[in-house]
Amino acid sequence: MASVRLSPATAEALGLAWGFGWRVAAGVLLGGFLDRYFDKEPFFLAIFTIGAFISGIYDFLRVARRRTEEREADRLRDDEPS
Repeated sequence: MASVRLSPATAEALGLAWGFGWRVAAGVLLGGFLDRYFDKEPFFLAIFTIGAFISGIYDFLRVARRRTEEREADRLRDDEPS
């Protein structure tokens, strides 16, 4: 089997996608379990799914901000006279 080498940006994007997917899946599973346990049908499912979605979006924005700051620092470093 051939080895696949990923660029750091691709690996980071895949990590974000997996992290987002796992958060939402865990929110759905945990919310569904708690709904059945406490007999509060859509309440916990909605709360945990929305919370997981918000957490995933926050993580994406955090990484995007960091990447933007790194690019800006690189641009400023390249513009400095030697």
